[in-house]
Amino acid sequence: LVRETGDGPVRRDVLTSLLWDGYTAETARPSLRTALHNLRRVCAPLPLLATSRQAAQFDRSHPGLLCDSLALESLLCAVNAASDNEQSAQRAAWLAELEIYQAAFLDGLNLTDSPSFEAWKTAKRANYAERIAAARQALRRAAARCAAQLDPLLWP
Repeated sequence: LVRETGDGPVRRDVLTSLLWDGYTAETARPSLRTALHNLRRVCAPLPLLATSRQAAQFDRSHPGLLCDSLALESLLCAVNAASDNEQSAQRAAWLAELEIYQAAFLDGLNLTDSPSFEAWKTAKRANYAERIAAARQALRRAAARCAAQLDPLLWP
């Protein structure tokens, strides 16, 4: 939910279709209401979750909101924006941070009775795995180019 809210709220009907796929609206809506109530209680006293009758949204700018997928997204953006002139210490720090992300996205969270959620999770998992691998490869290539420039034995 945190990752999907982006700059705006997520409609409740979208959440119910994702999390309670195949359930009737009469069953899914109260389940969502209970889940959101429990989330607000867990987050209290921090005002991290805003809800209305139509939508829900996490305050992604709140300093108390710690979300690994947002941190990963920020890290991947930094790596993608980096140039070859980036300091080797920074590249090493980014590689170390990327090593934290060994497990699959939402590993262990299964909603087998919600095919929509499982399809969403599988797509996100594949996207993250691909982007993490590409970032690691880009950082290692940049480090190798830097090392080659510093070693006169490798000069043509």
